[in-house]
Amino acid sequence: MKHIGVVMFGGTGQRFGSNEPKQFLPCGDHPLMAETLCNIASMSCIDEIYVVTHPDYIDETNAIIDEFVPGRIFGVIPGGETRHESVENALGYFEEKGEDVNAIIAIFDGDRPGIDESIVQENMMYAESEGAAVTAIRSTDSVFLSYDGETVQEYLDRRNVFLAQTPQTFRLGIILEAYKQCENPTTDDASLVEALGYRVNVVEGSIANNKITYPEDLARYLSSRR
Repeated sequence: MKHIGVVMFGGTGQRFGSNEPKQFLPCGDHPLMAETLCNIASMSCIDEIYVVTHPDYIDETNAIIDEFVPGRIFGVIPGGETRHESVENALGYFEEKGEDVNAIIAIFDGDRPGIDESIVQENMMYAESEGAAVTAIRSTDSVFLSYDGETVQEYLDRRNVFLAQTPQTFRLGIILEAYKQCENPTTDDASLVEALGYRVNVVEGSIANNKITYPEDLARYLSSRR
């Protein structure tokens, strides 16, 4: 089975407090986008890599690819207004080009540069044998539900609570079906697959793979690399 990595770079930098998307901000001596792509491009378990980016930033994305990972990216796909639409665009691209429905699609958040290859390999293994896998870490905090945002309604047993990461990995045919059947768009691909009744295997993630959402997250990531 072909193993395809799809790396999502759709942000505009709002939550990061930047005037430009965070993927173009410095991460050490190169942009965050380059940090993530260089890491994924070094993985022997991935045959092809595609980047999904906002249509306004295709030129900047191609410039980074040409400088830091030339020859490793197979295409840049224009994203949509939301992450859901961006993934949908990528899946539509693979369907249109006639990609094998048994190809394995690993969907990465571009702002998780600390992903380890062993996690990706385990995702691929489960997706090949079972059809779907999600990377996640166990919650170490107490977790409760608040439906009004002001009062506590219900505490959850944190032993049963997991925090989803990426990659989330699927056979192409399964994730295509999930998106075509979807009635309520979401930012979590595995939830759509689970809603159709497919078994989704959990792959243990890592705090090193946490998402870079705020400036302090980037500072913490850079500090961990020293």
